[in-house]
Amino acid sequence: MKLQSTPILFALILMTVQALADSHPFICEKHQSPLSNSSSKYAQTVIGHGSRGPLSASWEIGIKITLNDVSKGPVDLPLNESKEKCNTGKMLASWNTVILKEPLRYERDSTNRFFRTKRLRDIINEENPETVGPWIEAGCSLLPTRWMNYSSTPPAYTVVAMICYDCTPIRHGEYQELFACEC
Repeated sequence: MKLQSTPILFALILMTVQALADSHPFICEKHQSPLSNSSSKYAQTVIGHGSRGPLSASWEIGIKITLNDVSKGPVDLPLNESKEKCNTGKMLASWNTVILKEPLRYERDSTNRFFRTKRLRDIINEENPETVGPWIEAGCSLLPTRWMNYSSTPPAYTVVAMICYDCTPIRHGEYQELFACEC
C-alpha cells in the first residue's frame, strides 16, 4: 500500500465504523433546537413504494407541513381525533389483507420536543392496530421500523412511510428509486 492512499483508506474505514454504529441513519447528528421553539422549520411526508410487478420502486416527497404541538397531538389520542388534529394530509393505501386508505399521522411527546409517525397498518382479527415510528427530534420517523436498509429501495410489495423534520428529504438514483435525508 502506498503512503498517499492511507488517508483515503482511513476515511473509508471511519465511514464504515460510523455507519455500523448509527442505529438509525435518519436521525440528524447535529444539535437541533426543540420542535416547539423553531417556527421556521417544517416537516414533509415521504412515502416509499417497493416494486410491484412491472412497477419499479419509487419515492414520493410531500409538501411542507407544520406539526401541531402536544396539546393537539398527544400520545394515545383517540383515532378519530388524531385523524382530525394530527393528520399530515397524505393518504396511504395499505394492501395487506384488505385495502385501507388512511391518513399518515403523528403524535408529540409530553415535552413537545419529539414527534413520531403514526398510521393504521391493516385489519387483523377485526381490529385496526396502529403502528408508530421512533421518537425523533430532527430527521425522519420511519414506518415500518423493522426495515432498516435505508440505502436500498423499499422491499417489494411494501409501502414505507415517514415524516421528516428539519432536514431535506431527497430522491436519487437512476430512476429516483433511492432515498436520503440531508440534515
